[in-house]
Amino acid sequence: MTSWILWLAACSGDGGNDSPTVGAPVFSDGPTIEVGGPLVPLSNTLHVTLSEPARLDLSATDGEETVEWVSPTATVHAVPLVGLHADGAWSLSVHAVDADGETADAAVTLTTGSLPSPLPNLDLVVSDPARMQPGLTLIPLFAGPATGYLALLDENARVVWIYGPSAYKFTEVRPYAGHLLALDNTRISEIDWMGNFLRSWTSGTAEEQEIPVAVEHFHHELLVSSRETFVTWTKEPVFIENFPTSEYEPQPQADSQVANDTVLEIDIATGELVGTWPMEGLFDPQRLGFESLSVDETGFEWTHTNSIFEDAVNGRWVVSARNQDAVMAFDKTTNEIAWILGNHDNWHAPWTDSLLTPEGAPFEWPYHQHAAKYDPATGRLLLFDNGNYRSSPWTGVLPEESDESYSRLVQYTIDEGARTVRQDWEYRMSPDVFSRAMGDADWLPNGNILGNFALVGWQDGRLMADFGRGDTTVRVVEIDPDTGDVVWYLDAWRSAVEGQSAWQA
Repeated sequence: MTSWILWLAACSGDGGNDSPTVGAPVFSDGPTIEVGGPLVPLSNTLHVTLSEPARLDLSATDGEETVEWVSPTATVHAVPLVGLHADGAWSLSVHAVDADGETADAAVTLTTGSLPSPLPNLDLVVSDPARMQPGLTLIPLFAGPATGYLALLDENARVVWIYGPSAYKFTEVRPYAGHLLALDNTRISEIDWMGNFLRSWTSGTAEEQEIPVAVEHFHHELLVSSRETFVTWTKEPVFIENFPTSEYEPQPQADSQVANDTVLEIDIATGELVGTWPMEGLFDPQRLGFESLSVDETGFEWTHTNSIFEDAVNGRWVVSARNQDAVMAFDKTTNEIAWILGNHDNWHAPWTDSLLTPEGAPFEWPYHQHAAKYDPATGRLLLFDNGNYRSSPWTGVLPEESDESYSRLVQYTIDEGARTVRQDWEYRMSPDVFSRAMGDADWLPNGNILGNFALVGWQDGRLMADFGRGDTTVRVVEIDPDTGDVVWYLDAWRSAVEGQSAWQA
């Protein structure tokens, strides 16, 4: 579950070279505007063909604001005009510049469509554009059962691109090659800004097969690796002998069917599996966290993994196991565990040798965490700490109730040589909120941190319904970690019972 602030580049074709030309470029065809369909009412694409390769500098204005794009040097340009608010009448200036600096100009008008209705309320609490990471924020917006959208928001929390209403199926979306990659349970889809499905990689249970991947389904995470492969999760049933079957005491035990979460690496061109890394054999099979005995179609959700991060420097995967309250780094080639960040309750040898020792204060372990990211150069690890229970089975420490719980963003620093971990930053909302599931945390290029409190059901120990909201709301914040200042804060909510959620932002 990944947070994204997008910087959109134009698409172009028939790229030229920088050799000198004679005379100014000529508009051979266009400019014309391709208008998006009902799934993408704010989408427009500019089409231009030139007599010679040239860069396009584009500027659109509605009389009150201006949005700009640059399309790289090419003869044929198809530029997605993403970033325009709804119901606007826009004048678009097209300025072509060739390798010699010769120019040509043209103009065209366009009108953006209306937003679908209903959408959740998007309350902007804080916006400090001078201190924010430039770009647009990608967020899912749910508008009812089986009705969901992907939306791009500007710094004023205005929707400037939207796709739906079928986006409720997606569990992860990220930028890829100038388009979007969207993950659901049975497929990975590449979608352009006009809402067109360009390619799909399908599991064995997908209704329509395209580029086949030899697994039954996908879940939670999708990333593009350093060697240009897709990486995601699947799971399949496995039997574990003497598996604990009680959260109250380590006995009784029984041979049990368990969900074996597995990292998948997929060849993008063919869909073939490049590698698989099952969690069986990596995590302690005799250890439970709370909810490890939840059951799905594959068995007990012993680990419930929810994120993968690639440490390409050390050749490792860094995985988050929600129901183990632990983050683990292991070698891709040998499966050797480099370290485990998590509370020390109930681990057995040899896993105890890999546990990081906490140092310094304040310090708290994460519980039921999401979205772990690791920077091997600094040893920093960032994650969203949901905070469920804040205790472990069999310890005698009673699990916290939901009205006592809180969620936070937290950053640790790991010293791999000393096998220690220090908590060096956290952010908790004031008053505290509790997001029992989902959540996201990301470092931004300007040094800020983007956090998504994705399923807030409690605030200051009270149900969201007590505040006139639905069961859950979404809070997205951008924070300057050096000062603790919140520079952007979005509160997305609905009054309907089912509320609002966002697996990422």
